[in-house]
Amino acid sequence: MTDSGINAEVLVNIFAIYRSNDGIMMWHESQENVTQAVDVSGASADAVCFVSCRQQSGNVQIRPDADGEDRVLEAEAVCELGIHAYEEKNHEIVTDCYIPAGEAIAVTSQAKLLKLMTHNNTRCRAAGMLKTDTGAIGDICSCRGQVKVQDISYEKSNVEVNGTVDVNALCTDKSGMLYCVKGEIPFGQKIEVRGMEDFCKMGGKKAEEVISLMMNADLEKINAVKASDGIEVKASAALDVIVFGSTKRDIIDDIRIQEADKAEYMSLPLITGYIVKPGDTLWSIAKSHHTTADDIKTCNTLKGEEVNAGDRLILMKKGILQN
Repeated sequence: MTDSGINAEVLVNIFAIYRSNDGIMMWHESQENVTQAVDVSGASADAVCFVSCRQQSGNVQIRPDADGEDRVLEAEAVCELGIHAYEEKNHEIVTDCYIPAGEAIAVTSQAKLLKLMTHNNTRCRAAGMLKTDTGAIGDICSCRGQVKVQDISYEKSNVEVNGTVDVNALCTDKSGMLYCVKGEIPFGQKIEVRGMEDFCKMGGKKAEEVISLMMNADLEKINAVKASDGIEVKASAALDVIVFGSTKRDIIDDIRIQEADKAEYMSLPLITGYIVKPGDTLWSIAKSHHTTADDIKTCNTLKGEEVNAGDRLILMKKGILQN
């Protein structure tokens, strides 16, 4: 991703099977790299980019060469890009408010925040044997595969992905007749997500409740060779995974101010001696004693924000809120 959009490079696999003028069954296989710049509104080179690519349509046609002979195969494909871009920001969230000599009522709503846990591009290998009952194999014309993810599970700091590579091999027998051999090759891969276990413990939730992910699972390489009892297949699956942790927070949308109850307020002492309890902060002490953290620091000549259990403080009540 750039500041103007996406620079995409797509690898197009082309396979065509045809008959020659002599009636001989033939085939052609090749790969082509295609680059394309795509304008994307709001794009940023600093964004975390997650892009999926899916072939929408495609065809192959015969074209004449410079001599007028039908020797050129023209391939055309349309690919659909699914573009997600994420920008990571640090937010300061106001979680509490008060007025020393009045009453502040916070109007809140719940917001869902996402934390980027990892963006991981990993490769996993799959290997297996495809059995055939059609006799001896002459040639393997083409071997294609599709990655299918069947199960995703969470274990401490790992995401475990299990699935299959669905293989489709086009072969000939000894007489030159074409036939297809299909099968599945299983694979499994663990992807490390640092901090996932601590994130779940912090919210007291299971990973399935607070962890979400998106994944592109594509076939990177596949190779098929003849074996004595079938076809030996080796494949490499590319797993592009982006993982988020979600949490919900109460966000203050508005603050409504009310006057304090004068009789109740005036009954409280102007100066109070206070012994700090475990878990106390300057904020919590100030809120419960109608003063401010800055006033506590000034009155007690504190240099920092830290207070410890057992510390002795002098607290002075603020003046009542005036209209």
